[in-house]
Amino acid sequence: MKKTVTRYTLVPFNENRPLEKEATSALESLKKLILSAERTRFSKFILQNKIEGLVQLEDEVGGW
Repeated sequence: MKKTVTRYTLVPFNENRPLEKEATSALESLKKLILSAERTRFSKFILQNKIEGLVQLEDEVGGW
């Protein structure tokens, strides 16, 4: 049985891009990550780390 691995990375904050677009992009990434986690049964620990990274990004840009 072949196992498919999908990797997601957080894109660094782009100061030239409006915050609303940054927030939308981050939320879309989170949605894709959650769907992928549900399909591939990612460990809860890995998913939690990715979510914490997005929350940290939110804190750095001053909230959405």
